[in-house]
Amino acid sequence: MTDIAFPSLIGAAQLDWRLDRNVAVFTNPISKTVQRVARGGDRWHATVTVPTIQGSDAARVSAWLDQVSRGDNWGLVPVFQNDTTGTESASANFSSLQGPWATAGLTGWSATNCIQNYVSDGMLVLFSGSTAPGYISKTFTVVVGAPYEIIVDTPPQSGNNRITAICGSTVLSGDAAAPVYGRRRIIVTPTTTAMTVFLYAGGDTDTFSRAVYGDLSITRAFTIETAAAAGSTELLVQGGLDGTDNFKAGQFVCISTTAGMELKRVMRTVRMIGGVTVNGININHFGRLSIEPALRGSVAASEAINHVSPWCRMQLANPSSQAVIGPPLRHGFSVELIEDVS
Repeated sequence: MTDIAFPSLIGAAQLDWRLDRNVAVFTNPISKTVQRVARGGDRWHATVTVPTIQGSDAARVSAWLDQVSRGDNWGLVPVFQNDTTGTESASANFSSLQGPWATAGLTGWSATNCIQNYVSDGMLVLFSGSTAPGYISKTFTVVVGAPYEIIVDTPPQSGNNRITAICGSTVLSGDAAAPVYGRRRIIVTPTTTAMTVFLYAGGDTDTFSRAVYGDLSITRAFTIETAAAAGSTELLVQGGLDGTDNFKAGQFVCISTTAGMELKRVMRTVRMIGGVTVNGININHFGRLSIEPALRGSVAASEAINHVSPWCRMQLANPSSQAVIGPPLRHGFSVELIEDVS
């Protein structure tokens, strides 16, 4: 199955967002006593109404619905109502170092052996020329020893694609060129203050090859301090700022577990304290992150917590692609989605 990201920079006009609990209820017909049993499998349910739009924005939403209505695809739905106060705004280090292609463009990126590189429909398109490899690159200022989370979406396509991150001569993350689709999530620990990210138009030997990329996010990450088992509703976290509300009540976060990427809501505002050195840097820790619903799978120590742009992996409740169209070619969308808990 392929994960297809919701089109960037398109918001919701109205949102019905709820947590469906899987609770078995039995009422004794004689005594009228009630038994309630939590059976697991709680999941998020959303009805998203997109404002009336037209042109390329309408086309992007229609194309997304056409893809996620397939039985072998899933939709990555952003949490439109998320509040990141106290995390993203607390320090620039905890914000994404790269903005959406549609607004940031290719500012700061250098092209090598690319005959074309441009942004179309909110996505980056790269064409390599007669000399391989073709790629673009950009260097970001980072904190040595701090964990960073790199996220990039690659829609279904026929050509190879590849992303690499290096610090000097040290390769932090590199994969072989392949037609890989979906959302890639890479955790790296920089060894110098300059980290360079490369996006390739194909592989090392691919000439006249095209690659398409969705938005790229590079964010300093909070991490899990102590491993937690499935069923946990409180996590010990580290990496934040001393005396600052690093997570706010009502905010959403994504956590990778043995059951996949899980979306959780923060129950109580979290602060951390100083006093621990990780990878040679001083960070704050002992933050107790209370969440709902409980973890479906276990989570390992040092796993990154996605706090800037969390998402929910969902399927359409009704597997059909539909839009209401009125003059002059204005499109309206309302879709019902259910979280994947497989």
